[in-house]
Amino acid sequence: MKVYVLNKTEDSERLKAFAANYPVRLPDVTVWKAKTGADVDVPAWWQSSANRWALVQNFIDILSQDDGEEDVLIFEDDCIFAKEFDVLYNAFLAEVPDDWDMLYLGAQHVTAPVQVSENILRLSGSICGHAIIYRNSVKQKLVDFFLEPNWGCLHMPDQRRAQGMASGKFRCYSPLFNLCGQAAGYSSLTKSDRGERWYNNFNYRGLTGKLQRIEHSAKRRMVEPIEPVAEFSGKTVCSVSLYGDNRYYAICFLMKQKELEDAFHLPIVCHCADDNYKFVQSAAEQEEIDLSNVVFVIHEYKDKASSMIWRYMPTGAATTHVFDVDNKLHPAHVEAVKAFDGRPESAYVCKYIQRCHGVLGGAVGIREPELSRLFNYWNELYITQWGYDEQIITDWLVRHDVQTVAFRLKDSPHVTPKSWNVELLDYNKDTLHYTKTDFAKLRFYKNGQYFIGETATPVYKIWRR
Repeated sequence: MKVYVLNKTEDSERLKAFAANYPVRLPDVTVWKAKTGADVDVPAWWQSSANRWALVQNFIDILSQDDGEEDVLIFEDDCIFAKEFDVLYNAFLAEVPDDWDMLYLGAQHVTAPVQVSENILRLSGSICGHAIIYRNSVKQKLVDFFLEPNWGCLHMPDQRRAQGMASGKFRCYSPLFNLCGQAAGYSSLTKSDRGERWYNNFNYRGLTGKLQRIEHSAKRRMVEPIEPVAEFSGKTVCSVSLYGDNRYYAICFLMKQKELEDAFHLPIVCHCADDNYKFVQSAAEQEEIDLSNVVFVIHEYKDKASSMIWRYMPTGAATTHVFDVDNKLHPAHVEAVKAFDGRPESAYVCKYIQRCHGVLGGAVGIREPELSRLFNYWNELYITQWGYDEQIITDWLVRHDVQTVAFRLKDSPHVTPKSWNVELLDYNKDTLHYTKTDFAKLRFYKNGQYFIGETATPVYKIWRR
């Protein structure tokens, strides 16, 4: 077996840390100088960053080598190893079924894997690519799969592999407890600092077919529920949240709330931390924006994962429509909201064409008491690095048999669960994201900064697409 570790030239310290902890059980590792966005030509169909295409290209380059009939193990240089890795690794290889295509030594399970033996899971939708063994017979098949255009999922290599395993194209396994995690540090892909991650907190289907839960070394931080807002009792509301002290989302909200109010004439509840609340109030006064229809709920935490949960927090309303603030209100969203009012289902989701993986927060509606159940379920799973509302809502809606209607946009490649009723809505292909052109409509926005009085505030954004 050939072993490689992806490492960028400037990340020498990460490589040193990786080498210092490299298990003696494994073959010698070859350092693969990883390409970055500056080194690659991005295909016309690619909808994510150049850096993410560079990561795809690195996997393609390694797997395309003429290295004989050998399996390949590829590490990313932030990989860390469990104690007693050598013993656990040997046991894993001895127990894993012979029909494997890829073996994940560290996986984040987006959908519940299935236990096939005492210590082995068959994967159905798992991500992360920091430690994977690729069977020789599947290498070219995976390269071809990467090179197919218009994936129909988020344009990241781990999402593409997950799409392949979910469709049955690749048979993938992992140990019950991950043998490899990811070290704390700065991620050049997400542009953020991240804590140490082992992903050993997930649901799986056990040998009897019943859903079970793995909880191992999890640091919990619960989001405290709020007192119901009296004025929302029995009403329908629009719910949004602002991420931390990110001014991009704050400014998007200043435009989004007018769209929501004009479309639906419903009360708006905005969950945010104190910093963004003060910024929004100051900016609204300066721009002469009326926020009288908005009720602000102030939260203590500022991290992104917390605010993912805030939007789905019960406020005492009979129905809550949840929206992302950084996406413009699409005509399909308006149709979905109005159609849902006359339907018997407990929840709805609405897809748009640009983002086709999972359930999109762009338009989701849930009635009580399902909203309370979702909030409690989500809060139970919450750990500091959690931030994927699309997958968790999908998992929850299906697993709990919540009656849901999906308003899926025409020609969207997203595959909706068969248990859902589906209505197809028209869409247009104009961008749904707020842009610098939109910001320019504000009097005090200029060159990527927003001015309150004489003070300039940088507006920044890490695109999730």
